[in-house]
Amino acid sequence: SGSHETRIIAMLTQDHFNPFFSDLVRNVEQVCFEHGYIMMLCHVQPDSDRITHTLNMLNQRQIDGLLYTSIEMKGLDGLLAEHAKFPSLLIDFDYGHQQTVNRFNDNDYHGGYLAAQYLLSLRHTRIASITGPSHKQTSIQRLEVPRTACAEFGLLYNPDLVYEGDCHQRSGYQSFMAINSAKDKPSAIITHSDMMALGVQSAAYQVGIRSPEDLS
Repeated sequence: SGSHETRIIAMLTQDHFNPFFSDLVRNVEQVCFEHGYIMMLCHVQPDSDRITHTLNMLNQRQIDGLLYTSIEMKGLDGLLAEHAKFPSLLIDFDYGHQQTVNRFNDNDYHGGYLAAQYLLSLRHTRIASITGPSHKQTSIQRLEVPRTACAEFGLLYNPDLVYEGDCHQRSGYQSFMAINSAKDKPSAIITHSDMMALGVQSAAYQVGIRSPEDLS
């Protein structure tokens, strides 16, 4: 704040078409409005030259702060440190960002646990998981969920029911096709992203499986 305050908060993302981020953008804009700010949405590709150009343009407009999320690019923190002349905050995503950056995370483990607990309470005993990339911290945390939840319900954890995706719709589609070709099919699937869930639903519809009637 100060004499150059513009009351503008920028948000940097490469994936605002994802339903999760669409909701996030709407909520950020609402909070900005309630506090007398406006939100500037910047859609970028994970390219250092383009992001540097965007940051320099934002510097010229003297924005008051930057939120950034869903940018699959290592080295982004260094670009921000070098070029951004405003406070910044990482929301939720983990793509190898430095631990020193200001960040706001949800509780991936607890959210996954609630989903698994709900399905187990419906007497599902074979629950498949479609994860994000295995190197991501969020995927590692969520992978602990089925093991813990199954133990609480007296069931054996089956690692063969875990399929690795990349959080995009196509990997959800492909993972479901692999799941559906297995001899002993699960009755429920947990995905680690909304886009993969859409891929699962699309593939299930294509092969005549109804959700939630035939598959949770």
